[in-house]
Formats: sequence, structure tokens, C-alpha cells
Amino acid sequence: SIPMTINLGLSGQPFAGPDIGGFAYNGDGELFARWMGFGTLFPFARGHTAKGNIDKEPWSFTPEVEATCRRALERRYRLLPYIYTLFHESATHGTPIAMPTFFADPSDLALRSEDDSFLLGDSLLVVAKATPEADRVSVLPKPIDGVAWAKFDFESFDGGRDSKDSDLPDLYIKPGSIIVTAPVTQYFGDRPDQRDEITLLVHLDANGEATGTLYEDAGDGMEYMLGEYLLTTFKATRDGNKVQV
Repeated sequence: SIPMTINLGLSGQPFAGPDIGGFAYNGDGELFARWMGFGTLFPFARGHTAKGNIDKEPWSFTPEVEATCRRALERRYRLLPYIYTLFHESATHGTPIAMPTFFADPSDLALRSEDDSFLLGDSLLVVAKATPEADRVSVLPKPIDGVAWAKFDFESFDGGRDSKDSDLPDLYIKPGSIIVTAPVTQYFGDRPDQRDEITLLVHLDANGEATGTLYEDAGDGMEYMLGEYLLTTFKATRDGNKVQV
């Protein structure tokens, strides 16, 4: 699924993703939970299966699997401002949304064989747990000027449930990056009053700086083609023991 989605993006089809859970054949609940964990972070995220297979809804297995699927979907909704911005960049510049890990450092040959991780945009690395039970050790991009990619989760938002879920993929933010997140909603237009409520995830580089971009429009209609959108650039700098944005 990961190589397919990456290759489609590199071939000019950025809005891509597999049938989460597998279109054919049947897996168990743990495998479904792990696939849902990273599948919700593909540009196109959809659960789908062929007629005659077992039910593959998030609630079709165990309460534990359903809880993991809910956390995975909540991750996507928290990251939706970042993902939406990536779609804008892809539409205007032709860049893929999901990219191979070696794009983080083309000179690092060890990253060329990484099939269980991918970059979501330039700033976010997704390290999937794609097989049941055992966790494969993935090769991470090297530190940039001595600053490592920082592992993060959404522990502060959900009382620790996100960080303790072993079936969810590991997430890393690139040094020098700002990722914009939002509250969880039931669908994109659910809470218009929360459209301006954002949280910035900041990881400073060796110079104590970070930047990030947020694209916003009406969320529907074609007015954005007439220039009715807002593109905001955030910049963070270290100031003593504080960070100013």
C-alpha cells in the first residue's frame, strides 16, 4: 500500500490511497487496526472491501480495534489543516503529498529501501506498523545539523490514549518545521466556530527557528480559483528560554 501510494504520487496522481483493510481476502483485527492506523494518513483515506469478504468496518472486530480506529481517524482530523495545505501545494506546484522517506535525505542510501514509512509533506514522517505482532525497526532520516526528527503524538489532547496505542504509527516532525493542527470534528464542516481554533506543533532547527504554512478557503465551491483564500506563514524563533511565533 505504501509503495503504491508513493509511486502514484510521483506519477502525477497525488490524491491516492488503498482500500484500507484490503479489498480482497481477510485479515484479523490487529492487522486491520494497524492498517487503519497509517491508512488514515494517506492523501485518500477510505475503508472498502469486496463483496463476500468479512465486514471491515472499524466496529466489526473488537472494542480495542474500534478504539484504535477512532484514534487513527482523530489523528487525521487533527492534522487536516496540514493535509489541506499539502493539497493546495500539490495543486499549484505539482508536488506529491505522500513521498518516499529518502526525499528527506537523498544522499542517505539506507533510506532507499524503506517501504514501511513515508513522508506526508516535507515536515511529517509516518512510520507504519504494517504487520501483526512484531514491529519492524525502521531507518530514520539522520539529524539535521545535530537536531533529530522529533517523535510526537497527541497525548496532551486525549489523556494519553494516543501515545499508549501500540498499533498506531509513529509520527516524527522535521527540524525547523511548524505543523498546524485543529480540534477533532465529526466532519469537515461540523464546527464552523472552531475553524479558527488551531494548535501549532513547533520543532526548532539548530538555529532556533522553524516555519510552517497554513492554507484556508471556504472549504467548498470554486471561489478559491478567484483568489478567495488565505495563505499564512508562521515563523518561530527561540528567545532565551521562550519561543516566539
